[in-house]
Amino acid sequence: WDRAGDDLSNYISDPNTKRVADAQITTDAEGRAQWNLNGEDYDWGRHLIRICDRQSDHCTAQTVYLGWSWEQASGSQDAATRLSLSADQDRYAVGDTAHIQLPAVAKGRLLVSLETGSRVLDHYWLPANGEAQTLDIPITANMAPNVYVHVALLQPHSGRNNDRPIRLYGLVPLLVDDPNTRLAPQVSAPDKVKPEDTFTVKVSEQQGKSMTYTLALVDEGLLGLTNYQTPDPHDSFYRREALGVLTWDLFDMVVGAYGAELDQLLALGGSDGADDGREKQRRRFPPVVKFLGPFTLEANETANHEITLPPYMGQVRAMVVAGDNGAYGKAEQDITVTQPLTVLSTLPRVLGPGESVSLPVTVFVTDDSLKKVTLTVDADEDLFEVEQGKATLTFTGPSDQIAMLKITAKQQVGTGDITVTAKGGKHRASETVHLPVRAANPPTTRDTRKVLAPGEIWALESQPHGMAGTNSSTVVVSALPAMGLERRLDYLLRYPHGCIEQTTSSVLPQLYLNQLLQLDEQQKQEVQDNVTAGIERLQRFQLADGGFSYWPGLANASDWGTSYAGHFLLEAKRLGYAVPAAMLDNWAAYQVRRSQSLGDR
Repeated sequence: WDRAGDDLSNYISDPNTKRVADAQITTDAEGRAQWNLNGEDYDWGRHLIRICDRQSDHCTAQTVYLGWSWEQASGSQDAATRLSLSADQDRYAVGDTAHIQLPAVAKGRLLVSLETGSRVLDHYWLPANGEAQTLDIPITANMAPNVYVHVALLQPHSGRNNDRPIRLYGLVPLLVDDPNTRLAPQVSAPDKVKPEDTFTVKVSEQQGKSMTYTLALVDEGLLGLTNYQTPDPHDSFYRREALGVLTWDLFDMVVGAYGAELDQLLALGGSDGADDGREKQRRRFPPVVKFLGPFTLEANETANHEITLPPYMGQVRAMVVAGDNGAYGKAEQDITVTQPLTVLSTLPRVLGPGESVSLPVTVFVTDDSLKKVTLTVDADEDLFEVEQGKATLTFTGPSDQIAMLKITAKQQVGTGDITVTAKGGKHRASETVHLPVRAANPPTTRDTRKVLAPGEIWALESQPHGMAGTNSSTVVVSALPAMGLERRLDYLLRYPHGCIEQTTSSVLPQLYLNQLLQLDEQQKQEVQDNVTAGIERLQRFQLADGGFSYWPGLANASDWGTSYAGHFLLEAKRLGYAVPAAMLDNWAAYQVRRSQSLGDR
């Protein structure tokens, strides 16, 4: 358990620890070895077993408790107040009887308390007769998911024939499983299906119970990225609970009653949880994700769901998560999606207007009867032109071949669909790719200005520049020179928030936008939301003395930022926005004090 020559103090800081035994062992052909530690060689208590490989210098260790009955271990002071309790099973079902073994203890009284994560379920007194005893605990439904059996032995203060503490206690957890909290949903689907074919998924409950459930079918490739497991709501709602009942007494402080520090014996739950589409653009390869429900299944019924998967090859997992009045369950089944004919196209991530691309298409055949396969390409006519859209491949057996097709992007921008279809005999396979076409150049703007004299008529022949579908024109008639507010409105509405100056600058001009531009209802609502959010954000800058700091969290006020923010708050209040009265009052008081202090100088 230790490297030769190493001292135990290198690993354990407790000065009371000591080396118990050491040995050299050799593993067999299967890498196994056994070493025996004689009982007379160690004392009762906690021990560290450490094993090191001399060649690789790799070490591993484990902490264990070694001991025997209380009568033999009475001299161990580190466990002087401990009662060693043991249960006859690791887990119990409602209706079982748990048998808790108590060691031979002195005569006195036993206080038995049954406790959960939130309350005391029951408590009672029993006599201690000085011999080993067995407590019979009937398991009930209110003990799920676990109950703690707390036993305290109280000895008489006088007339004792031993030097043990006047009070000894022990604690043992019992894991309880209530069958009424479990559902057994069943999902039945074909083991193999073809893409784009419709198949039936059957959902039922094994015992004929009613339930509410959801059904999800997800690509195993996506699930494998995070090792995603089918959710088990029963384990979540009925996970082991930590002991929530606190117990205090003064028996360790009674004069003449010996007491010692109690070491922790148990890990009391609470650690099970450690195992633990804002994307607007269309995905290039849409994943297989279908989420259906929730559905209600009546007792002794079977629900049928017709499912059609998109063009896809691989494996999906059908997952059912169910619940009903505190009972929960799950079920899953893997479904293989395959067919004798498969296509795989290879396209770039993006195209530019006017660019041409060769389209390699790989065709996979696994059926001997397929001899001739015809390929065709269909593309969005507004964005793409198919220059070579057909090909024929001949197969002599299961294999794969590549055909080259060609498409060209038109002078347009957007995202279009390109679908490759393969037909051979009675089989058909297809694949659709969402391919964006975008211009590499940034947008440009051209302005034409004309000042009209009274009574003058002017006609403009405008020729839109840029690619079709990406251009637009705006006519502005005004008695004032054009200020280009239309181009700056969107930027102003999304001005980046930051310091007190940026925050105020983003919302102060919006107070007057409706006086300069004709806003639609959506823009008016955006302005309203932005101004309200700006007022709320400015509250984070205000200090206790009423001033505003330059950044949230700073302790000193900024005179310029305080005046600027206060100007905005006054204007917002004048225009009808809700500004907290205390916020303005504190600001005004700060301005008065600050102006007076500057005047005194």
